[in-house]
Amino acid sequence: MLRIGVLFTLAVTPAFGAGNAPFFASANGLDTVSPLAQGHEARTPPESKNDIEARGEILTLEHAIALALEKNRQVQNAVLDVAKSNDQVESGKTQLLPQFQLAVTPSYRLSPIDLTFQQGVFGTYPAPVGPVPSQKTTLTTDRGYTTAIEASVVQPLSQLYKTELSIEQLGVGTDMSRQDLRNQRQTIVNNVKQAYFAVLQSQSSLTALQEQVTSSREIVRVVTEQSGEQTALRPTLLQAQASLAQSEYNVSATRHTLASQKEQLNYLLGRDPETPF
Repeated sequence: MLRIGVLFTLAVTPAFGAGNAPFFASANGLDTVSPLAQGHEARTPPESKNDIEARGEILTLEHAIALALEKNRQVQNAVLDVAKSNDQVESGKTQLLPQFQLAVTPSYRLSPIDLTFQQGVFGTYPAPVGPVPSQKTTLTTDRGYTTAIEASVVQPLSQLYKTELSIEQLGVGTDMSRQDLRNQRQTIVNNVKQAYFAVLQSQSSLTALQEQVTSSREIVRVVTEQSGEQTALRPTLLQAQASLAQSEYNVSATRHTLASQKEQLNYLLGRDPETPF
């Protein structure tokens, strides 16, 4: 209750003070117009970009590393290379096993086939056999479907040694892919840490520069009052204004640098560069 009472006094007392007391309350060195001066038409100010970004997730270093190892594109490509190498090894091992082949060939006769054998074409033998065939004979095939089935088992015995050498070579390639994946993960973790701490450094610098802007504005306000009272020279006021302009420029440049660093960190995490955090 004491804290609420103090804040109420700061906001209301200047409004009802005597004399030429200013109709505003001062907070953190910035002149803020009191709601009482705006009457009943006071409106809620629109949200700034900083307010929107403030609603983003709180990204810890551990969470950032976990996201990068899971969704980073370079890491995912390395994982796919390892899986591809393993599949090649398993495919090579199948060459050591017997190969079973089954071929089924269906066919359909468009016209019948007639085979005619004359009497005794295969010879004439003593009785009681006689000529073969004993008379003119014609064999006719019927129209319809016929199917030829062929099955075989193949075992490349002479190529087993060569196949084993090929499998060993593929195994070495798999080990190399795994080492590449390990190296890629370490590189990504290192890059994420550097980008993360760079963002923290820029945020700290931005906070310090914003405080410097607040201080410079207060100095300009004081020097402006002294200049109006002819207790401060004009060059002093110009120097204070130049210092304020330089501070505001530094804040703008640091904000742009911070935005670029956040986009780079989001890229390393494998997500939309505009994702707030």
